Amino acid sequence: MMTEGHSHEHGHGHAHDHSHDHGHEHGHDHDHEHSHGALHEYKNEEEGYSISIMQHDEALVASLVIDLQGSVADIQKLVTVRLEQLVATLQADDVMIGHIKGALTRLTPLATFHSVGAGLQTQLLEAKACKLELAVIVFNIDEDRLLEIVKHEAGELANATHP
Repeated sequence: MMTEGHSHEHGHGHAHDHSHDHGHEHGHDHDHEHSHGALHEYKNEEEGYSISIMQHDEALVASLVIDLQGSVADIQKLVTVRLEQLVATLQADDVMIGHIKGALTRLTPLATFHSVGAGLQTQLLEAKACKLELAVIVFNIDEDRLLEIVKHEAGELANATHP
């Protein structure tokens, strides 16, 4: 729970004193803001992902959104491996997993259609990019450790799919 005027370490080398509860930015390598129950908002634009962590009753909810390059089959295999590792890491920390749920959405067109008046040409296209949206609902873990674990897996996904 967030309280007025607390101070805490964020794991990137310096502490912040937060004495207000509205969105703000810090002058370092990512946007970091607290607003409406969000304990952490982390964006890594270079690797194409964002993570937010929120409190929901007794649970912490981490949301990851990341753009991934490659074929759907390769991305699905990679995401499966990384999520299995995420589960193993959480279990090794004695974290109670409430629910982990993800979805891959295509970012590229499914098919194209064109005509110059004499018939219609259509082509089914192979997906070359997807968006992964992931929710991790867990208990018995602090937000800094949860952010660290999800950031690690996001970085692994980004490194494996970005040329």
